[in-house]
Amino acid sequence: MNEKVIRLGIKRNNERYLYYIKNGDVWAVPREPKGAPKAVSEIVAKGGIEMDPDFIYYLDSDGDISRTKRVTDNNCVQYIVVRKDLVPQMGVGKTAAQVAHGSLAVLLVHLPNGGVELSKAQATCEWLTGRFTKLVVYVKTKQKLLNLAEKLNGLGIAHRTIYDKCLTRISPEEKNGTTLTCMGVIPLWRDDVPKCLKTLQLLGDDDE
Repeated sequence: MNEKVIRLGIKRNNERYLYYIKNGDVWAVPREPKGAPKAVSEIVAKGGIEMDPDFIYYLDSDGDISRTKRVTDNNCVQYIVVRKDLVPQMGVGKTAAQVAHGSLAVLLVHLPNGGVELSKAQATCEWLTGRFTKLVVYVKTKQKLLNLAEKLNGLGIAHRTIYDKCLTRISPEEKNGTTLTCMGVIPLWRDDVPKCLKTLQLLGDDDE
């Protein structure tokens, strides 16, 4: 359950800044384009609050500091689904890189407003401040991965498909010179994981 801690009424600029709470104060870091020098964080407002480690703190949509109870058993998991038919060509290293792309991309795409969505997605909050539990599973073909993405769309579960530029190891399948390799799914409570994900086998297990 979300709870307001202190009312500050900060006017947010979500297009330019990512906001977070550190040492009881509100901080912001500029959103820089890819390849730009590392941005420097700055204090936006002094909150002066004492932060309880049992809670996750964030700047809510009203510009106030709010918090949500941290789930102590960290029962959250992120699924990354890989095309197993490409693994022999990609090898261990490239497969690992694609999994990393899938894990990070879904967070960057579906948490765009500097904490607004984050505050509404307690599972993701808990996952980001916990153990980063992941399950890397597989499907056997491109079409099965696309079908899975459609199922997740129907369930309203955020995900991100990864298309590799095919500079190494694999050949392009798409007209734009890319190949679909995997898909990252937003972190979920284990009880909320749909059957279409639960029934997939871990990458590395036997096909049968």
